[in-house]
Amino acid sequence: VSAITLAYHLHNQDPDKFVIPMLNIKQQDYPLKTELVFCLNKINIREEDLIFSDQLDLHTIDKVNLVLVDHNVLKPQYAELESKVSEVLDHHVQERAPDDSTKLTIEKVGSCSTLVAEKIFRENPEFAESDTLKLILETILQDTVLLSPSA
Repeated sequence: VSAITLAYHLHNQDPDKFVIPMLNIKQQDYPLKTELVFCLNKINIREEDLIFSDQLDLHTIDKVNLVLVDHNVLKPQYAELESKVSEVLDHHVQERAPDDSTKLTIEKVGSCSTLVAEKIFRENPEFAESDTLKLILETILQDTVLLSPSA
C-alpha cells in the first residue's frame, strides 16, 4: 500500500513524471497477502492492475530513479542500482548506510504508511483523495493491530 499511495502522490505532484509502484513481492505471493488483497479490492484495484517484482526488470529502465518504501536496502539482484536510490521511507531497522545522495526517512513507527502520509501532507497539505486516505488508514490500523502500543 505504501508504494501505491506514494506513487499516486508523486504522480499528482508531477503529472509528467512516469511513476511505477512496483510491489516488492512475486506475483504468486500476492494472494497470500489477504489483508492487502481485501483493501485493494475495496477500491477496485485488482491483481492485474499491479506490478510485482518478478514482472519488471529495473535494469531495463533508462534513467531509473528508485524510491524504496517499506524496506531500506535493495534486493541483491539490484545491488548495482544502488546509486539510483534517491529516497527511502521505512519503519524497519536501518540496514542502509547513509549517503549524501539519498534522502532517508527511517523511523520506528507502527506502519510505513504513517511515513507516507506524513510526506504526502507535508508536500500537499490539501490532499483529500478519499480512496487513498482510506487505504492509508486501513493499512495503519492493520499494521498496528488497531493502534496497539505493543504492535
